[in-house]
Amino acid sequence: MAVVVPVLCFFLSSLLSLLFLRLSPVLGAIDPPDGVRKLHRAPTPRLGGMAIFSSFFLFSLLFLPKTVGVLSLLFGGVILVFSGFLDDTRTLAAGEKLLFQCLAAAGALALFGVPSDLRFLSSALTLPIPLATGFFFLFLVAAPNAVNFSDGADGLAAGCVLPSLLGLSLLFFSHGESVPAGCALLLFFALLGFLPFNRAPAGLFMGDAGSQFLGFATAFLTFSDGRFSPSRLLFLALPLTDLCVTVGGRILRGKNPFRADRGHLHHRLAAQGASTGEIVLVASALSSAAAMLGVSLSL
Repeated sequence: MAVVVPVLCFFLSSLLSLLFLRLSPVLGAIDPPDGVRKLHRAPTPRLGGMAIFSSFFLFSLLFLPKTVGVLSLLFGGVILVFSGFLDDTRTLAAGEKLLFQCLAAAGALALFGVPSDLRFLSSALTLPIPLATGFFFLFLVAAPNAVNFSDGADGLAAGCVLPSLLGLSLLFFSHGESVPAGCALLLFFALLGFLPFNRAPAGLFMGDAGSQFLGFATAFLTFSDGRFSPSRLLFLALPLTDLCVTVGGRILRGKNPFRADRGHLHHRLAAQGASTGEIVLVASALSSAAAMLGVSLSL
């Protein structure tokens, strides 16, 4: 893949972001502030994820080999972006979103297969297929929710995922895996093209379509070269930790784990007086450190 291709993907994502910025009010995809859980102050369009996915989808089909990994990623992505679009324009129940997430995870694993070699440093542990299938299925379901949960401040989800995508592309290039490296790099530039519209104060949100796809894609990419080790969880360390702490806290308090509250990391930082820019800076720094550690431990 030529160097100019990711750059063109960046520009297409920017143009499509501008298009979906205009289309969001027409389609009813506006996120109103609530003065409690949401940190933004004005009604904001939320179809930016459509721009990210559309540019990535097009350039993947045009410039990447049609391997089973690429097709599996796009298959799961289409399902999640479709459900995210429905949620952004009409609102889906939590159970409905979970059903789509399960379909995306099951479909991607059915097409791609399940890595059975769990590598840790120099040793390898072969997992029974049922156990490996259960782990990767849960991973692909948890990751979209984790990134979706982290999308609570202008530029926050992008700040968490961009370092991971760059780290994965470097890792795969170092292993000579050009196709998964190209996937990660195209998605990095597609997300980067959307970012100027999402920086505080954001004029466009990525919505559920964007956050769910980014979580799914990042999780899938961690094993898209047929390898996996616990160190690769570091590429989603911050969103997954936030998910576990938040949902676990709700369960311990006897509350519905799917009912939104102000227990996320960005809410806690905001309660301490941190600005949106400071919240994103902290999250980006933590995600960058985790991604660098993930690369160094996975080489």
